Amino acid sequence: MAAKKRATKKRATKKAATKKRPVAKKAASKKRASKKKASSKKKASAKPGANGKSPSKSEILNHIAAETDLSRKEVSAVLDSFTEMVGDCLTKKKYGMFRMPGLFKISVKKVPAKKAGYFVNPFDKDAPPAYREAKPASKRVRVVALKALKDVVN
Repeated sequence: MAAKKRATKKRATKKAATKKRPVAKKAASKKRASKKKASSKKKASAKPGANGKSPSKSEILNHIAAETDLSRKEVSAVLDSFTEMVGDCLTKKKYGMFRMPGLFKISVKKVPAKKAGYFVNPFDKDAPPAYREAKPASKRVRVVALKALKDVVN
């Protein structure tokens, strides 16, 4: 019987809480409506990425097409070709590195496999050795900004 009394008390508190929620939802809906109006104003700006986010692929294509008087389809083909060329340059058969003059350098570094076993933390030698799982060999891609890009940002 004690269990039944507790269950009824919980139901009563839940009902009281649900009575308060519709009032909060109405206030939230007013806030959401004002946010929607503000966000629609942000979308009207012409600059790509003007809303505080990085530009989408579509915004990039539209911007380059407007700047270069090329069609959007041609710009898309150029970007696809560029992506393919970067991928080819980073493969093992080619250079393993790609540099866009003045902007960035992309390189691939081979990370060797790590054996499983116990190791000692070099910063806390008093602690007991910890066990490390084995990791397979992998490749790490690294992108470095070059001087001209740093100057543009600063």
